[in-house]
Amino acid sequence: MHGLAHQRISPSDIRYIKLGKGGVYEEQCLAKGILRLGFHFIPHEAALANDIETMRAAALDHRGNVQTSSSDARQVADFYALSANTLWITFANGRLYWCFADETVEWINAERSDSEHAFRIRRCKTQWRHTDLLGAPLRISELNGGLTKVAAYRGSICKVDATEYLIRRINGELMPEVARAHKIRSGVLRNIESLMRLLDWRDFELLVELVFSNSGWRRTGVLGGPQKTVDLELTLPSTGERAFVQVKSKTDQTQLDDYLGRFFARDEDRMFYVYHSANSALTAPDDSCILVGSERLAEMVLEAGLYDWLIKRVS
Repeated sequence: MHGLAHQRISPSDIRYIKLGKGGVYEEQCLAKGILRLGFHFIPHEAALANDIETMRAAALDHRGNVQTSSSDARQVADFYALSANTLWITFANGRLYWCFADETVEWINAERSDSEHAFRIRRCKTQWRHTDLLGAPLRISELNGGLTKVAAYRGSICKVDATEYLIRRINGELMPEVARAHKIRSGVLRNIESLMRLLDWRDFELLVELVFSNSGWRRTGVLGGPQKTVDLELTLPSTGERAFVQVKSKTDQTQLDDYLGRFFARDEDRMFYVYHSANSALTAPDDSCILVGSERLAEMVLEAGLYDWLIKRVS
């Protein structure tokens, strides 16, 4: 049931699992599609029988700490008792990974149960996933802190507080407030596109210069002027990369091809071809030429905080 790419998940339980101290077993578990849990000192038979007292006693004998032994027993009990409809999550490689696992627990290296070589596993029903059901990556940097704080848990298995939020993210569903915010933002971007088309070509060039300056690029050549091929020469101080920007209010593929020929005769690393209107879709031969049409430029204007500037310029 859980392997279907677009079927909404509705788990009965949710647990975070740390795949080894410091994530030492992360790559192995993610590659093999398994959950791995240590606690070699807790007998497999006691865990299968959900014999909490025996598990706690074994942990106490190993650790000598009552509070820690109770936590150990609880984590192992969860690993064995939680159903196949339990959602398991972990964090690795800058992303959230999730899966559902078979109920069967395998005791690995049983003959070496007196050493740390013994451990237990559950096999994922499908491979670990690091995207939502719509294919969008679940990057840790883009997740709510109420969820990601669980990664600071010092043990191996624990409950997750932000359950509703987590399920929404995996299902690719937006909270109503977020959906409204996206709708408002889309309207703003469309408005920016309309406003840009009202600009005089000189103001449009100035807008483009301000956008790149706010993005970290430094102008090294004059804007416009007598040069035939260059509207804006730039460097990126953090990397030393050099680029030039061609700014066109209206353009077409023939004009772009002409400028591409001039670009390939130069020694810059990249060319940005910026425009707000074209009579047909434009294409570039490779990534060295980056096309920035009205939609992408509107995003850049908003991100650079130039929306108010644009409104005042056309008022």
